[in-house]
Amino acid sequence: MKNWKLILGLTTVGIGLRVLYYALFSNLVIARSDAVENIMLGRSFAAGDIYGSLSPYWPPLYPWLVGIVSTFIDSLTLPAVIVSIITGSLAVPLTYWLAEQSYSKDTSLIAAIIAIFYPDLINSVFAIGTENPYLVCVTAALIAGWKGLKQDAGWYCFLTGVFLALAYLTRPEAIGYLLFFIPLMSISRIWQGKLAARRAIAHTVIFVLGFTLLAGPYLLYLRTETGKWTISAKVERNFASGAFSSEALERSQAAADGDAGTNEQSPKALAMNFALNLRTAQDALTKLVPFFALILVGLGLFGTSWDRERLLREGYLLLFCILTIVGYAASFVLERYLYVLLPIFFLWIAKGITNLREWYGESSRKWKLSTRLRLSGMRLLPAVVLVALFLYLFPTNFFVRSEASKWEAIAFSERDAGEWLRRNGGDGSSLFSFSSVPVFYSQKKEFWTETKDPERILEEIFENRVAYVVDSARSYKKRPYLANLTAALNGDPRFELIYKRNDFPGNSIAIYMTKLPNEKADLSAPK
Repeated sequence: MKNWKLILGLTTVGIGLRVLYYALFSNLVIARSDAVENIMLGRSFAAGDIYGSLSPYWPPLYPWLVGIVSTFIDSLTLPAVIVSIITGSLAVPLTYWLAEQSYSKDTSLIAAIIAIFYPDLINSVFAIGTENPYLVCVTAALIAGWKGLKQDAGWYCFLTGVFLALAYLTRPEAIGYLLFFIPLMSISRIWQGKLAARRAIAHTVIFVLGFTLLAGPYLLYLRTETGKWTISAKVERNFASGAFSSEALERSQAAADGDAGTNEQSPKALAMNFALNLRTAQDALTKLVPFFALILVGLGLFGTSWDRERLLREGYLLLFCILTIVGYAASFVLERYLYVLLPIFFLWIAKGITNLREWYGESSRKWKLSTRLRLSGMRLLPAVVLVALFLYLFPTNFFVRSEASKWEAIAFSERDAGEWLRRNGGDGSSLFSFSSVPVFYSQKKEFWTETKDPERILEEIFENRVAYVVDSARSYKKRPYLANLTAALNGDPRFELIYKRNDFPGNSIAIYMTKLPNEKADLSAPK
């Protein structure tokens, strides 16, 4: 492989930077919600419970990766961090190869350097979620897909299907990219000026075969578990709560017609709500690619004229970006969902930097600068722009936050309470908490109820012999009815306060022990 030493060196630097950040800021890395569920499934996989590591809601690839690392490292979060660091660093060589398909070696090098330090990629590593494995799989599919289209090669079409299946097994929405690749492969012979359709059909079948071989077993599992054909219980939920949910349609209908009481799902309401979701996607993109970076994207795309080859290549990437944004607008939009577009933006930013260098070279001739000064400027300009970009983006790193922002974004209080209970609570005891974080870090058995009345919640806790209750103020934001839970706990003699912290406003947390009849020794109050 050409340039393998350079690519290996860049990847090593990417790993090194992420390891350094983790060593310095590991206290800021806390598993929450999705990460908690995936890590627990991974621990089931590490324990040999393969079926227990499967879930209709959470695709299996990321939990299995965490599980593999967990067999060697006994830690709650470190295996997930290692998976995130490795897969996040793989974005560096993949960005290089993606850019190399479009531009020169210099542009590819610049794009890979951007992937090393770009804050959103760094932040996604320490959110310990599926963003990095998903980005790696989708980017690999993009690279293989272009090779298959350009070289008219069935092997690359098969690889594209395999990589897309891996992406689907990481995040179920990846199945939507079938709508991107299948039409392109079907018409690939036409855009090459070859009218015979048989080979295009064969390549499409090969692509679908590659996808089905890996994704098929999980689709069958979903059919068995849910009793119907579905791509994921999670996608169903997001779609139901996204652009076309009944609640969203009612809101958009009111916005469209000025009538808050109507439930009619009119085309106008659909269009209005979809537009609102697109606006959310636009806001997410402006955070993902801030103003200075966006200028470089524009220079990269339109700084030089396009020949037919570049028209096809840029069209391929632009169509992918459009499909991604539209797909999430129809479901649910978060900034991190759009991280998958970052390698494409990196290559456009890199092309913008090289176009700026060429502009300087041409302009310096007209300025009648000396040849030495002109050449020195052309060599230094990319480095200067990269340093400026690094400094411009640096404040968006996860560790550059005010104290208030840190406490708002990171569940310090819930993690600390969970770890305290793991050290001091009884083995095998159960816990009630509206947040999954204390449950995860305490490693207690979770008790859950859908009841909203605080008095009834306490009755169910007592009836089910739940040993501990966590009362976290962070839960009040999404569940206002919990504001009365503290008073109910303090006024009920069956519950004893054993832990209380209020390190920052809005983050108070308390743990209560249930005074159960005929208590066992392991449910005694921690000392």
